[in-house]
This record gives sequence, C-alpha cells and structure tokens, in this order.
Amino acid sequence: MNILSKCASSFIFLGFRAKEMYFKVNEHRVGTEFDLDFDLETNFDYEDLVDKSKCTVSLSASFFKDYETSGKNYPFEFKIILEGYFCASKSEMNVQQFHSLSEKNGVAMLFPYLRSIICDASKMANIPPILLPSMNILKFLERKKTK
Repeated sequence: MNILSKCASSFIFLGFRAKEMYFKVNEHRVGTEFDLDFDLETNFDYEDLVDKSKCTVSLSASFFKDYETSGKNYPFEFKIILEGYFCASKSEMNVQQFHSLSEKNGVAMLFPYLRSIICDASKMANIPPILLPSMNILKFLERKKTK
C-alpha cells in the first residue's frame, strides 16, 4: 500500500461544471476604480443510494449586481452558477458526516474555480482582471446568514 492510498479521503470530489453564466460590460463606465461587490448563495441536492451518498453542491455568485439601476460605476455585471459533484461510501462515512462535509468542504473546494473563472472572464472582455482574494468561505456564508 502506498502513501497516497493511506491518505485518501472518503469524501470524493467527482468534478464540477459551470451550469449558467451571464456577463455584460458597462459601456458607460468612467475611470478605473471600483469596490468589489459580490454575493454568494449555496444549494445542496442529496441523493442517498444503497451503498453511497451523492451530493450536487451549487455555488451561485453575482458580481456588480444590477449596475445599471444601482447608480454605481461598476465595470460589468457577472452571474454564474457552478455545480460540484461529491460522493462518499456509506461504509466509510455516515449521512450526517457527508452532509456536513458537502456543505463546508464542498463549497470551499468550488471557490478556487469561481476565482479563476471571474479572472478569466474579465481578462477575455479586455478589462483588468478581477482577482478575488482568498477568503474563508464558511465564515463569509455564516456572516451572511446572521445578517
């Protein structure tokens, strides 16, 4: 048995896809300074099979939402829904553990893909790339719940 098999997680990331994307440049934008304005939403769809638990984690993000009606000088509006797919063997993990990992680790695992996509989308529109900071996604979502 090699070291990788000893350290393998029973929470398995099967991949992701961008389910929806919307991008619109603000043609009337003036200047280069702006505040980073974005919002995140999550959703979890569980499937319990005989020997496995599966989950689809949806991470929705809106950047510079409603710039046309907000009166703010944002560079563009961008919306995206990412879906991540996860599974675990029921013999190695109970359902509650799987749900907890999906809702915490699953969302955190999708965030770097979101960061990359927003950077690439802004570069492709010939806008200075938007580089989202590394952040504690769980803390961000917890703060959002308490507001």
